[in-house]
Amino acid sequence: MSLVVPSEHFVSLERATSSAMFGRKTANLAAALNVGLRVPLGIAVSEAGSRALALFDDACNAELAGLAAALAFPVAVRSSGLDEDGVTRSMAGQYLTKLNVTSAGELRDALMAVGAGLGRPIPALIQTQIRARAAGVLFTRDPISKSRGVFVEAAWGLGEAVVGGKVVPDQIRFAADGALLEYRTGIKDVEVQPIATGGTREVEVDAERAAARCLTAADCEALWRLARACMGTFGEALDLEWAFDEHGLALLQCRPITA
Repeated sequence: MSLVVPSEHFVSLERATSSAMFGRKTANLAAALNVGLRVPLGIAVSEAGSRALALFDDACNAELAGLAAALAFPVAVRSSGLDEDGVTRSMAGQYLTKLNVTSAGELRDALMAVGAGLGRPIPALIQTQIRARAAGVLFTRDPISKSRGVFVEAAWGLGEAVVGGKVVPDQIRFAADGALLEYRTGIKDVEVQPIATGGTREVEVDAERAAARCLTAADCEALWRLARACMGTFGEALDLEWAFDEHGLALLQCRPITA
């Protein structure tokens, strides 16, 4: 998913390194992609692009139509507000994400919804939709005590099951040196899955699988390596979102821990 010639409104994710134009979420993912981490490829929409779409600007609409014709659907559309994912505040959960967008018409609607963050145009990010077998969050500090180490929460399917509080996730703790201290299995009785026609659904998980570990030893090692790589690039206290699909581990979000 790449644009050869960047425009005022849309650029390939790897070029969207300006947080002032594209928001901190997008800029962080661009930086991660540019240091070799696996990030779903994407197209960044600038604040000017979101404003032009809201105003039904003909030139911007034409750009989007051409872009949509070249996209490999499905995609996810995420907010990237200028006040999101910063050092002093994250705005977590206050902006929209649209998962599994499957058509050009849905893409424009999703961008209009996501880009209207809290009543004003904000940057957005269009990314290849991950079809996750397991996903979740990772903190490089204990979110309560702020002690060093890595803390992971994980569940089957898309990460909405974890961030939306729909399950009791598996909880994994690593020491500061990477040693696995604990794997506590949760009750993951709901899995969020993409639907062929667009959007997602919640699927009931049978009792045996709900109580089984959703991460292998190799998965845990990969998450530890991702944590170390992100800390080397972005600093020591981070909040990550991630997913495993058929190609391995992907980074979906990287922001400072603010609260």
